[in-house]
Amino acid sequence: MVAGCSGKATGGSLDHPVMFLSLNSLGSIVLNVNGNQLDVEFLDSNVPPNGPNVLDHFTISKGSDVIPPTIDEVQAIDALTVIVDFSEPIEQFSAENTNNYSVDYGITINNATLQANGTTVHLNTSPLSQNVTYTLIVNGIADLASNPIATNSQSQFSYDPQSTREFQDGNLPDASYTGTSDSYIFE
Repeated sequence: MVAGCSGKATGGSLDHPVMFLSLNSLGSIVLNVNGNQLDVEFLDSNVPPNGPNVLDHFTISKGSDVIPPTIDEVQAIDALTVIVDFSEPIEQFSAENTNNYSVDYGITINNATLQANGTTVHLNTSPLSQNVTYTLIVNGIADLASNPIATNSQSQFSYDPQSTREFQDGNLPDASYTGTSDSYIFE
């Protein structure tokens, strides 16, 4: 939807193939949202006794959410923290229930915290080992419409403590950094 005619209508060919309707008329768009329904009207700039004319309108109705959440990504950010990203916002009680998560090789989940974005959970775990491919199994998680995740949803991850750091005088890691001359990297 493009409303490029609120200040000036200049015409043109008005025949672009992707446009369902093209009008050479001054006007504005009015959006009305009521629950899961969006009503849109294009009103012209005329002010007849009964108000502006509706030159175009459409309605979009959002149906019920019937798609269950899935695991998008799992990553270990350190030896004690695993981040799980879900495909959509999930319900807090199920997200923070540690019994809904399991990791092989005897790793225990000590705490689960749903982040403010509603789709990411931080898992506090027992120590992870390097160079091991772990499998996270998730059950009992539900989205905001109560759709449950598929039983025994799985994703693999590993803990790799390697990190990348960038250094550039006057830029990285911050504007005050000036140490690239005669610098040494050691652990």
